[in-house]
Amino acid sequence: MAKRGRGRPKKITSHNLSDHSSDRGEAMVNSDGKVLYSDELAEFFKIYVPAMCSETMRIPPDFMGKFGGNIPTIVTLRRPSGMTWQVEMKRSINEQYWSFQKGWPEFVKENLVEDGDFMTFSYAGNSVFCVKLFAKNGCRKRVLNDSQPIENLQDRHETLLSQPPG
Repeated sequence: MAKRGRGRPKKITSHNLSDHSSDRGEAMVNSDGKVLYSDELAEFFKIYVPAMCSETMRIPPDFMGKFGGNIPTIVTLRRPSGMTWQVEMKRSINEQYWSFQKGWPEFVKENLVEDGDFMTFSYAGNSVFCVKLFAKNGCRKRVLNDSQPIENLQDRHETLLSQPPG
């Protein structure tokens, strides 16, 4: 913290921080044209465990509290590449939790989400979640190419893994 008179530290606020995006996280523009930074968005993470979340994925209750009573039932999951998936959000029968349901299995399959993958979900507003995927090795998973079928990507991945380095 910067010092000010009589040795007291100056309180750092968003008004006296520099506006460099590298200091504030990744920038996103919501549909209202407002620039939001990743550290300003409501977000949560999940570690993918197929037995628990291949068909549906629970959303943390504390996160859902950020919506107040205005919870969307259809949301868009958007990857950094711009690719999107429509997913239904539903409340459980006993009303104890919300989860991604219809459309979630397609998202998992088309993004090759695997056991142990780490996923972050940032709510950008207007029913849009920005999703980043990280593999078990801690590196970000890149999005699939629309022109290349998933099977070919998986085969290519397995071929690359089986080749000796060099």
